[in-house]
Amino acid sequence: MNDNYTKKMLTITAICAVFIALTWGGMFSFISYQIIKSWYVGEKENDDIRKKHLQQHADEQVQYGRIIELQEEMIDILKKQEESK
Repeated sequence: MNDNYTKKMLTITAICAVFIALTWGGMFSFISYQIIKSWYVGEKENDDIRKKHLQQHADEQVQYGRIIELQEEMIDILKKQEESK
C-alpha cells in the first residue's frame, strides 16, 4: 500500500479514537457527577420534587375540570341560541 494513504488512515483512526475516548469520558464524568450530587442532596429534595409533581397533577386536574365546565356552558349557550331561532 501507499505510505501516504496509510498515514492518512492512521491519522483519521487516531482522531476518531480520541473523539470517542473524550465523548465516553465526558459522558462517564457527567453521569458520575449526577450520581454523587444525588447522594449529597439526599432524599429531602427528591421528596419535594415528588410533592411538586403530585401538586402539579392536582392543579392540572382542577384546570381540566374548569375547561370541561366552560365547554358545557358553551354547549348550553349554543343550544339556547338554536332553540331561539
